[in-house]
Amino acid sequence: MEISGVKTLYKIITKEVKTVTVKFYLDVDKIINTYGVSITQLADRANLDRSYMSKIKRGSPISLNTLSRVATALGEKDASRLLSVQE
Repeated sequence: MEISGVKTLYKIITKEVKTVTVKFYLDVDKIINTYGVSITQLADRANLDRSYMSKIKRGSPISLNTLSRVATALGEKDASRLLSVQE
C-alpha cells in the first residue's frame, strides 16, 4: 500500500476508535502472595518507605525507577510480571 493509502486508512481507523484509558499499577497483593513477603519486607528489600509501599498498594502510580527497584529486590527479571492493568 502506498503512503497516501496508509494515511487514508489511518484517518478512517482513528475516526472509529474511541479513546480507552488503561492504567498499569504495581499489584502488591499478587507480589505478597507470589513471593511470600510482607509489605514491610517488600519495602525494606526495595529500599522504599513502608508508607509509600502502602500508597502503592492502594493504587498510587509508580515510576519506572520504583518498578525497577521492586523487581530487583525480588530477583524478577521481567518487571511486567509485577504489574496489573486496569481500564
